[in-house]
Amino acid sequence: MNTNTGGRPARSGNYTTGRQYETRLLYEAIGRALEKRRRECDMTRAELARRSGESERTVRTAEGGFGLPVRSLFALADALGCTVDDLRGA
Repeated sequence: MNTNTGGRPARSGNYTTGRQYETRLLYEAIGRALEKRRRECDMTRAELARRSGESERTVRTAEGGFGLPVRSLFALADALGCTVDDLRGA
């Protein structure tokens, strides 16, 4: 055991579990899909933010592959004329 972590096992990489890693990959995939769809719709981030009622920072955060509230994800998908499942690739 690594004593530098207070007796807990040392973390591997930036994730403590495989589940966290899978969640991160999902956020990144949704972010890429959001950006792709936005570009297909010939929208700027500012325009998507206005149409969805979210902030431009939220759009940047989502496209960057970081988590966001579910309501924001639904609002962005709706403004892009698709569903959350479309963005997930389901």
